[in-house]
Amino acid sequence: MLRCKVKPVYSRGVPLPREYSHNRNHLKKRYFQCKKSKVRGIRQRGLRGFRGRPGAVGPIGPVGPVGPQGPQGPQGIQGISETAVGLIGPSGPQGPLGPQGIDGSLAVYGDGSAGELLINSGQVVDLSVPGSLAALPSGTNLQFSRVEIAGTLIIPSGITIQSSGDLMISGVVTVLPGAADSGNGSPNEGISAAAAGPYNGGIGLGSLQAAQIIPTAAGGGAGSRTLLGSGGEGGGSLILAAQGQVVIANGALITANGNHGVNPLSAGSGIVGSGGGAGGFILIAAKNSITIAGIIAAAGGNGAIGWDGNGGDGEGGGGGGSGGVIHLISTVSPTVTGTLQLNGGIGGVNAMGVTGIVTVGGGGGANGGNGGNGGGTPVAGQPAVDPQPGQVGQVLVTITPEPENWFVAR
Repeated sequence: MLRCKVKPVYSRGVPLPREYSHNRNHLKKRYFQCKKSKVRGIRQRGLRGFRGRPGAVGPIGPVGPVGPQGPQGPQGIQGISETAVGLIGPSGPQGPLGPQGIDGSLAVYGDGSAGELLINSGQVVDLSVPGSLAALPSGTNLQFSRVEIAGTLIIPSGITIQSSGDLMISGVVTVLPGAADSGNGSPNEGISAAAAGPYNGGIGLGSLQAAQIIPTAAGGGAGSRTLLGSGGEGGGSLILAAQGQVVIANGALITANGNHGVNPLSAGSGIVGSGGGAGGFILIAAKNSITIAGIIAAAGGNGAIGWDGNGGDGEGGGGGGSGGVIHLISTVSPTVTGTLQLNGGIGGVNAMGVTGIVTVGGGGGANGGNGGNGGGTPVAGQPAVDPQPGQVGQVLVTITPEPENWFVAR
């Protein structure tokens, strides 16, 4: 409280005491109020003192008890599934231009991706047995950059060997038979116009027909046989295609012959002879040249003899299979100083019984020619006829600036 008996001095040029110097106007006003109050005899409240400094912060009080759980809120909106597909992003920049691929038609010779196929002299590679693919540079990929066969290669029917470079053979390549006869039905006709029958030989292809063929795994047609007979499988097929040159060197041998018919000659049984299988189909194409100084054979198989083991009617022999087809395609005329064997198989021999009747034997398979008829009595009351040989096969030569186009058109 302001004590009224203390009369501060406030006049121009006379300073107030230090404790009042900070608020001259306020003190002056209160002084005169106080003076008036004394006159009236009323006691007035003094001036409010200055605010003191804040005290120290007290200690934190204890945590209160947990309040009751509030009511459950409304369900939120469905979120995005983890498997949901997001928006497609913008396309990335175009990559660099890849290397130029080989011309589509040149693909006939392969891209060389399997590397080199080298079979050394004395080495035998039999691709017909399980696990044999391990002997090749790239398994089932037969697109080689270069092929050189100085040893022996045995392959199933229907194989194509491609080389983006040269293809050289100085050893032996054996193509296994393709078409067969189970003995319970008509034989596989292979590449022919008609299958062989119990008497008639199969019907072969004409030259123009054969020149259009890309051979299949069946190859030459099989000879006809009974359940007791065997053999007569048709020769297999093989394609050799090289962007460089193909050379079948002197001393080299490529075979795709038909198998001979076989008679088991079982005692106490009368068994007609099986027909021989036709020779196979070998196609060789080269962008450069073809030189053959060795031997290429696609001959027909012989018919089997008849067997009269029971003394009744006679049994006819089988007809011979026809020769196969060798087709050479290149940009220039092939140079052939070696041998191309396409002879048909010979017929078997009839086994004459005691009745004068001879049951007919199986006909030979066909390919490049007709198969031979089986022997026997085809018409009742007529004399028995002898089994016939198969016809000779065909050598076809196609000269064209672009041998690969021959394949593309088929």
